[in-house]
Amino acid sequence: MKISEINSLDDIQEYRKSSDLMRDLQKLVFPLKFEASTDEELLAVIKILKNKWADLMIGPFISEQQEYIFYLTKLEGKHRNKALGLTDKHYDDKSLAKKWKKSLAQKVASDKGGSDEALKVLFRIYDALVDDNFEDENER
Repeated sequence: MKISEINSLDDIQEYRKSSDLMRDLQKLVFPLKFEASTDEELLAVIKILKNKWADLMIGPFISEQQEYIFYLTKLEGKHRNKALGLTDKHYDDKSLAKKWKKSLAQKVASDKGGSDEALKVLFRIYDALVDDNFEDENER
């Protein structure tokens, strides 16, 4: 569980099963400090942080998987490549390109609730990365 997922006192107890919540929160806001002597006060602090602290704000995507599916299916060219973390090094280093493709394929795989369309785009991009003769002006 992430701190950003804490919404109740039960969530605080669940988080504490695997980590020290106070320590993790103090690290997150360092050098600032806060005090909370009860779980209710701690929950109030978390709610304030979720509204005001960028590291805890929820972004526009409901999951990392949906974020990558969006990048692959809705963006093109340089914007897509930047969002996907592609650099010129991926064109030069075939093993780096393969690791990149494998990592993203696992994230957008349709058997894990992902998208066949996103996988097709990913494989097309990968082909452009590893094939020196591949011609697609959107890829670089």
